[in-house]
Amino acid sequence: MLLLLTIVCLSCEKKPVQPNENDGTETESINSSLQGVWLMKEHNEKALFFISFHPTSSTEGKYSLCVSTSIMSSGTYTISSNSVNLTNYIGYSCGNLTVNLSNGCLTVYGNVISYDTQDDEYFSEDFTLSNEEISFPVVGITYTYGCLSVIYGSSNQYLTLTSNYILRIYSQQDHGSHTIFNDYTYYYVYRNKNNQNPIVYTQGTDGYGEIDIYQLIDFTEIIP
Repeated sequence: MLLLLTIVCLSCEKKPVQPNENDGTETESINSSLQGVWLMKEHNEKALFFISFHPTSSTEGKYSLCVSTSIMSSGTYTISSNSVNLTNYIGYSCGNLTVNLSNGCLTVYGNVISYDTQDDEYFSEDFTLSNEEISFPVVGITYTYGCLSVIYGSSNQYLTLTSNYILRIYSQQDHGSHTIFNDYTYYYVYRNKNNQNPIVYTQGTDGYGEIDIYQLIDFTEIIP
């Protein structure tokens, strides 16, 4: 499950910068220039669609993205020469993308695979660097919400981040037999947008590709 991003770094004169294969300085500079949370410029009034890079060494790092209501991804990346290989830890391949970085604008384009239909879709958008800090989920944390079920009556709903890429949502009757119901797992991408109420982008692990977005503190759904 590899995503290949070809990165071309351009100067103000828009001449390609070629990394020196005998010196890791240029590659490290490319990696450093990608660091941060980039917001999609168009069709993004609520600033929900993004791509982020977090270098962990001169040639490696972690990334996450959500660029539409059906395309999200999260995992690690490695830079080799002027290309970046992304390993997607969410359970499907997104396809191949190309990234151009020029004058503070990050352009991402290429064919991606729709999660639910497995059809190729062409994607092309520009991103600008935000002042948002990159955030990471706390694995094992559980959020609890009160709910009322027609069948089970007064209940609690639980959302647990079971790993860096999987969360579980289930409900449990808060009296009597404490029956568990509506028990599902989802792929997710975590984002603590501007250190406010953290949000998760979710896709069903059963192959349903539509992305649902929730605030974690009160479990409110956000409509893009």
